Amino acid sequence: MSAYLEANRDEYYERLRSVSRESDWTGWARFFLEATVHQAESNEEKAKNILQLYAYLKDQVVGMTHSQYGVRALDALFESPIFRSASFEAMLRYPRKLRGGS
Repeated sequence: MSAYLEANRDEYYERLRSVSRESDWTGWARFFLEATVHQAESNEEKAKNILQLYAYLKDQVVGMTHSQYGVRALDALFESPIFRSASFEAMLRYPRKLRGGS
């Protein structure tokens, strides 16, 4: 929401002032509902793009690695894009022999 409110800062403040000065709750509610709809549409578009990226990368990973763990690694990256190598290995649930352990 904050991105929309920041992009429409002047109207946002004007709507708040109108509530104080004129009790224009209808104008404020309309503005806020428009902001909510806009943000929902934006979030929907981002979610669709993420799903498309995942589908594309899934095909690429399978084709490039031919590994039974490739998709699991991709899933781990999408689940936790910020990680330490040890936690990444744990998320993959690789058999111990593949992790370099004994």
